[in-house]
This record gives sequence, C-alpha cells and structure tokens, in this order.
Amino acid sequence: MLDHTIDCSGFLFRELSSQQKKIKEKIDEDNITSDKIKNYADYNNENNQIINNSKSTSTISNLHSYAYCSDTRFLSRIIPIISNVDVLYHETTFSEELVERAIETGHSTTKDAANIAKEANVKKLLIGHYSKRYKNLNVLLEESKQYFNNSFLTKEGDVFDFNTF
Repeated sequence: MLDHTIDCSGFLFRELSSQQKKIKEKIDEDNITSDKIKNYADYNNENNQIINNSKSTSTISNLHSYAYCSDTRFLSRIIPIISNVDVLYHETTFSEELVERAIETGHSTTKDAANIAKEANVKKLLIGHYSKRYKNLNVLLEESKQYFNNSFLTKEGDVFDFNTF
C-alpha cells in the first residue's frame, strides 16, 4: 500500500529465475524429439543412455524487474521491496521547491523519487505524473538527475523495451 490521500497500490514485477529455454541447435544436433524434452526432464537417447536435460536447455539469465509507484508521498518502507529492480516508475508531481505541497496532497517530488531509486539501487528511474504547472518538464528531469543520474521523463503512451532501454 502506498501513501496517498486515498487508497493506492503499487506493483512489482520480477521474472522468475527458474525459467528455462530449449536450445534449438542442440535439439537438432542430437535429433531429440520434442516429446522427450517438453517437460524439461532427462531423457534416453537412441542408445538408451540417459541424457541430462541441461544439455538441451539453458536457464534464462537476463531476467527483468519493474516497480510501479504512483500517487504516493515519500515512503521509505518501499525501498527493500523494490530493491535492485531494473526499472522503477515513480511519480514526480512536484519539484523539490514544492515539497510541502507534495506532502499535503499525497505526492512525491523529483528528489523523493530519485532518493528512493538511489537507496533501492535501481538501474533506471522513469518519472511521471507531473503537475500541470510545469510547462517545461526538463526542469523536473534535471532536478531528478541531480540525485539519480539515470532518470528519464515519461509521458502517457510511452513504450520502453527492456532489451534496448
């Protein structure tokens, strides 16, 4: 539960590390039928030798994680929950000069979001949910970068690819 003037929840997504993928080249090379490995179990080859499943599969290593925190005041208790995520979206309704207004309305400043990102050791910070008073959003981005350099502006409809971002 986040800390806003009304109930508001955040989200955390982490890919599971136990996922495996089949190595097509190895399957083709050893002439392994898909029914032998579909459950990622060990199997017998044509000579009735037991072949370990790990020879035709690999563990997915580039797992992604994403945390989404909107409509919240600065909330230090989320730091261990979102620790080490690849990407954190955190609202930044106000610049630091309006910190009192942020607290009063249940929102965060750019400094709040950047400090959360820094303390949680996240890789990238996406900021958004800006007050309409800001005509030039780069002011918010530059302030965020003072505390967490790997900050990026977002706007509704933006799409980010984990593999290239």
